[in-house]
Amino acid sequence: MEGKTVDVLVYYARVPSRAAGDSAVFQHLLDEDERRRSERFHFERDRLIFSAAHALLRAALIARLGDWQGGFRVDDFGKPELEPPAATPPLRFNLTHTRGLVACALVDGRDIGIDAEQMDPSRPLLDLAEHYFAGAEIAQLRATEGAARANSFYRFWTLKEAIIKAIGEGLSLPLKRFAFTLAPLSLTIEGGDAREWHVEECRTMPEHAMAIALRRPPVASVAVSWREARFVRDAAERVRVALDD
Repeated sequence: MEGKTVDVLVYYARVPSRAAGDSAVFQHLLDEDERRRSERFHFERDRLIFSAAHALLRAALIARLGDWQGGFRVDDFGKPELEPPAATPPLRFNLTHTRGLVACALVDGRDIGIDAEQMDPSRPLLDLAEHYFAGAEIAQLRATEGAARANSFYRFWTLKEAIIKAIGEGLSLPLKRFAFTLAPLSLTIEGGDAREWHVEECRTMPEHAMAIALRRPPVASVAVSWREARFVRDAAERVRVALDD
């Protein structure tokens, strides 16, 4: 893939809060294991967002692979993969969900991570930053306040989480060992090469932050397509995932 363009496809969908029982409209889109996992959530809102995320992922995989009927497995670090592997090089994916939003990212044969967060300015953002962020990031947050600080905090958070999820080995790269600047967006890694990473944000949602991280091959360019999907009910009170209409 050296010297070529790596195409990343991201689907995201808004999930408004709904009445109890709404997660059931997604059940026909999930496999047996996913349905069992959704039933373990105590709160309906958590079942809803889990079911919506996995419905979106399945729809995206079917759109990419055709009549895909496979399942999933996890590696030694708990990172999900397709079972059996699909396409050559293998199609890789990552999934995220937060209150009000679900998203997935797909790419051929590269480490990929995606993270989304609903922004909550009421949280103790500086305290959290001092625990998890690098010194340069904390300094940037201290130079802001109010809504600007919340926006910057969640941008940092999603960018850092996307890197960690792409690596897929827990905190093998400690959060304080790499740092972002936001204006302009750039990455530095203590003892590492930031040039091997492509990071990008989706900036179209005022209540959410979302970012992807891709470990790219040398010299390759990266093209990320951000596509908003929709959940559409039919007359039988089932849901389909509209990816392109």
